[in-house]
Amino acid sequence: MPCAASGRPFGRPSRPGRGDFKAGLAARRRPQKKQTKGDKKKTKFGTRQQMWKKQAGPKTQKKRNCREFGKANALKGHLWGKWLQYVKEHAAGGPRLFILLSLTAVLCIRITQAARLKADDVKVSTGRVYIAPFKGHDSTTKKLPPSALGHVRLWVAKGASAKPVTRRCGARGVVKIYRKYVWPTKGFLFPSKKGCSKGHVTKDTVARQIRTIAKGFLQVYGNDPDLGSKQIRSHSGRRHAITWAASNGVPDTAGMEWSQIKNAKVYKGYAELDAEAVSNIINAADKKCRLAPKLKVAAATRRKRRQ
Repeated sequence: MPCAASGRPFGRPSRPGRGDFKAGLAARRRPQKKQTKGDKKKTKFGTRQQMWKKQAGPKTQKKRNCREFGKANALKGHLWGKWLQYVKEHAAGGPRLFILLSLTAVLCIRITQAARLKADDVKVSTGRVYIAPFKGHDSTTKKLPPSALGHVRLWVAKGASAKPVTRRCGARGVVKIYRKYVWPTKGFLFPSKKGCSKGHVTKDTVARQIRTIAKGFLQVYGNDPDLGSKQIRSHSGRRHAITWAASNGVPDTAGMEWSQIKNAKVYKGYAELDAEAVSNIINAADKKCRLAPKLKVAAATRRKRRQ
């Protein structure tokens, strides 16, 4: 009685014959073309893959989900002082942010380097500040300028404070908030208030505060002719310091060592020198050493002047 599945009688071997075995070997050796789902189902317009390619068009690069920022504004001249004063009076953590941004300028460091400063790094007696290694740069010690040393000593002794701000806080009504910064005796100078794993305030937190307060600053000083671009960011303090050094005749070698910039082209890109700043440098150098020699006045010219 034959099997219902194979149709062969029971007890007979199911091994294929000699001809079937050769046909199987030939089929294996024959190169087979890989088929995809799009190749199997064809339409009058071609395969599905070809239709998708026609609809999609040529391949394009994906757009990066980021904004292109220009160079940070250096806030030349009197604008830097106005910016710091505005931050101190109007920012939520005004005195704290005011000191943080001031240190980026007087030490010519990045905002992250200033946030990582500790109380032991600042030696008020000698006026020296230890800067930890950052972005491939070795650790260094910088000396505070004489104009900034008095401010730092005052901050260490008494801290910094600003006028209280009133805010509406729900059922409590209008609440007066007193803003004051006390220089810590140990640990980070700017510890994180939200329990960050790093222990100190981060660059992103400071950048958000600057973006918020910069809107009000631009409404007040946006029409100032010395403002230039409106890109006020956390890097503005460092750019202000380099621009100040270049505008006051500091040699590029000394400025690069101070700012820890190894490439001369990058250093020149930081500085914003206009025609007036260049003329001031030339005039200051001319006072130290005359460019034009003294000319002898003829005797006939002297007589005319006397008459």
